[in-house]
Amino acid sequence: MRGPPPEPTAHILFQQAIAEGRLPLKAGATDPTLYFALDQANGKNRFSCFRYENGVVTAFVTFVQLAPRDGKQVLQIGYEVPEHLRGQGRAKEAVTASLVELQHFMNVDVEFSDFIVEAIIDNENVASQHVASACISATPDSIVDAFTGRPSRQYVKHFATGDMA
Repeated sequence: MRGPPPEPTAHILFQQAIAEGRLPLKAGATDPTLYFALDQANGKNRFSCFRYENGVVTAFVTFVQLAPRDGKQVLQIGYEVPEHLRGQGRAKEAVTASLVELQHFMNVDVEFSDFIVEAIIDNENVASQHVASACISATPDSIVDAFTGRPSRQYVKHFATGDMA
């Protein structure tokens, strides 16, 4: 007996929602080949960006709104690339493009120009650490993830009016 099938990952769930017409594709303002969606996940606002090629989500980046910290809006980032496309720089490229699109959205559409993006990366997820170091912060803090209880690294980047990702 093999047990239950694995839970679908984020990029698969988004791909299904697109195929079923539940998630309309909106081209990004800063990069028309980057698509985005606004919705809610577990009662929290979510801004998701993705690359979509030939009917397939090829890179997925999501920002979930957390409680404000020091008077600033905090968004936690997560990202994923389908396993067969990993190791090609797609995550780093998608995160970089998504940060630019997020900043545009926050500055122009919601007029929220001062905010923080954070990534919590498990110590064993070396590939995601490389992406976070390149795109968010080269100096993470060592923490214990409050959700998983596992040793992790916290990467934080502050965005202020006029900054570019």
